[in-house]
Amino acid sequence: MKFHGLRHSSGTLLLEDEEEANFDSILIVIQRRLGHARLSTTSDTYVHVTKKVKTRIAGKLNKFNPSESRK
Repeated sequence: MKFHGLRHSSGTLLLEDEEEANFDSILIVIQRRLGHARLSTTSDTYVHVTKKVKTRIAGKLNKFNPSESRK
């Protein structure tokens, strides 16, 4: 991995470790840490949604599916 790739990884890992309720505030912290003037640069380019985050969110959404809650 090139050094610049660490910037992407650090932003993604910081976001991955947070609960969804804190995403907005942690994005601002990541933006400042990476030195971006615009939050959109951080959220659109440097922070990536991982499989771990997708799985966690999918699990929360399953409680709204009546067929899944019976399993």
